[in-house]
Order: sequence, then C-alpha cells, then structure tokens
Amino acid sequence: MLLAVCLMIAALPLSVSAAGEYVPGNPRWSGYQNQVQWGRPAGAASGDSFEYEAQLLLGDDVVESKAVEIDTYLFFTNDVVTRPQEEYTIRVRARWIMIVGDPDGQYMVADVGEAEPPHEHSYTQKHDAAQHWQECSCGERLNVANHIYGDWRETKPATETEAGSRERDCTVCDYVQTETIPMLEHEHSYGDWQKDETQHWKECRCGEKTEVGNHTFDDWTITKEPTTTETGSRERTCSICKYTQEETIPVHEHSIHDEAWKYDDTEHWQECSCGERLNVANHIYGDWKVTKEATETEEGSRERGCAVCEYVQTEAIPAAGTGEPTDSTDPTDSSDSQGQQDPSGDTGIPQTGDSSDMALWISLMLASCGGVLGMLFYRRKKTAVGK
Repeated sequence: MLLAVCLMIAALPLSVSAAGEYVPGNPRWSGYQNQVQWGRPAGAASGDSFEYEAQLLLGDDVVESKAVEIDTYLFFTNDVVTRPQEEYTIRVRARWIMIVGDPDGQYMVADVGEAEPPHEHSYTQKHDAAQHWQECSCGERLNVANHIYGDWRETKPATETEAGSRERDCTVCDYVQTETIPMLEHEHSYGDWQKDETQHWKECRCGEKTEVGNHTFDDWTITKEPTTTETGSRERTCSICKYTQEETIPVHEHSIHDEAWKYDDTEHWQECSCGERLNVANHIYGDWKVTKEATETEEGSRERGCAVCEYVQTEAIPAAGTGEPTDSTDPTDSSDSQGQQDPSGDTGIPQTGDSSDMALWISLMLASCGGVLGMLFYRRKKTAVGK
C-alpha cells in the first residue's frame, strides 16, 4: 500500500504553493550580457524553494518586471536595457513555494490558500519629454518608446523685434513639444532724431539705438520778460536734434545788480538787473581843491569830488585879479562850464573904473561903517536918558 501511494505521488505533476515574502541577497548584474543574478533569501532552509520577481528601475520608474521560479537569475532584453547598466537599479522579491514531486519535471504553482491572489496588471499612458509608455499600478512599464511627432504648427510668427514659437504633437500620446522661433534678421535702418528731455538718438524699427548723446544747447533766448507781477519765460534749442527746452523766469524782485555807483553831471544811483535805477540822489560835494594856480596872465583850475560816487566836478579859476572862478562844470552855474572867456575879451565882470586904486574904496567903506555905528550908539544913549 505504501509503495502504491509513493508511485502515485511520483506520477503527479510538480505542484507549488506559495506563502509569505522573502528578501533575496545581493541583486546584481552578472557581467554576462543583460543577465541579473541574486542570492537566496537570508535564513532560508537548504531545501526551501522560491518564486522570484526581478524589477529593473531607471530612477524611480520601473522599466520592466520579470518572474522566475527556483532559479536565481534571469535575462533582460536589449530593447529594455537601452542605457548603460550602471544607470539602472535591480530590485528582487521572493515568495516561498512548496514543491510536490520532481522539481525537474512539469509543475505549476498551486493556490493552497496562504498565497496572495495573483496581480492583474492595469496600464495607463504616461510620458516625459523624450518617451512615452504604458505603466501599471505596480510600476511595470510596457511599450516604452520615443515620441513620434507630427508636423510643426506655428503658434506665434517671429518678427524683426520679437521671437516666435511653434509646437508639434506626439502621434501616440498627449505630449506636445514647443520650440522658440528666433527673431527675423534684418539690416538696420535709422530714421530721424528721437529725443527726450535729456538725450537724443536715432532708432531702428527693431528698437536698436545709435548716436545716443546728451543735448548740446545754444544760449538762452528770453521769450517773455518777467515783471513784478507776472513770470516770464525763456528757451534754448539743441543744436543737433533741435529739441527746445523751455524755462520759467520768476516774478522780478528789484535788487541791486551792481554795487558800483553810476552817475552823470548832476546825480548818482545804483542799478537793478532789470535796468531800474535805485538810490537816486544829487551829488554831495566836498571842499574845492586847486589843481592849477591862476596867474595874472593864465587861468587856473580847481575840482571837488562827490562824497558818494566817483564823479569829479571841475571849474576854471580866472587870471589873478579878474574875480571869482567862473568855469564850473556845475550845470546850475550859468557861467561857461569850460571856463573859457568870450572871444571878444569880455570876462562878464562889469567895469567900474580904475581897478588899481583900491585904497580909496576901502577908505570910503570904513567911513560909512563908522558913521552907521556912531548913529546907533547915539540913539541908544538918548533912549537911556529919557528913561
């Protein structure tokens, strides 16, 4: 009976049941083509058998998942491994399985209740800037491929002043590639002068500027004179671009523009910048000063200066014995201002006789004064006696 049972068991196909998860040791590239190897899970008994799932990751993305039973290696195809092997990460998971029968014969994994239900893949379309693929919730990727683009379409035309743009769609996924269109090339053409308050320049239609510089102004020109109640104005023009700068002249307040005195023959004054005269007054003279002594045959001269300004009044002194000086520059003096005699020889002094007998005239004057004094003394004395 026991022998019959053993023969029946040997005739059955290999059955595998799975329970729990284990961590295989040291997943690695073997160095032979795209083969991946790993070790048995730590702590596993020598007779334990396992089902393995090896995943190939690029960054955080699962490129492909493959399963193998009992063996501790498998191969990935060249279509999957498109980059250097060192850029990929290998992750291996293991499940313990129970084998009934001959491991080298035919067998299948039997669900004995402890194993998790088999995973059913469900894929969604995903993409990045270079590729598209279908990806399961478990991370497995299928149909990884580069984008296949349609024709470009222009979304913004390029001009001579602005860049444009264009885009094209992948015919497989929803990825849209965009690209900048450079500005159009052109030859610069500069027009008339452009200007603002401080500078002038010439400008191309693309916006490039040339001959940029500050204004070069001519002298100010007064367009309206200010008064004591209204402002004035003035302007000046740039000699290059003809920009006109305007400026307001404040209401005029009289002030002395030049401290120096100005004068004529009769008056002196100080002058405001507007031309109005301030502190107008007649000359204030000092004493006469003889500049040339008169002789019996030649006239002399004298002068006196104004104590306020620099005006100097001069007049002639007649020849000795002919009288007081008559040649004054004082405009109020009716005599000749240059002190010149009449061409006929008349000095303007009336003749009264022999001017050489002065003693007689002096005696007569003294006698007259004595008579007047005597009369006054007699009257005072008579008045005193009557009292």
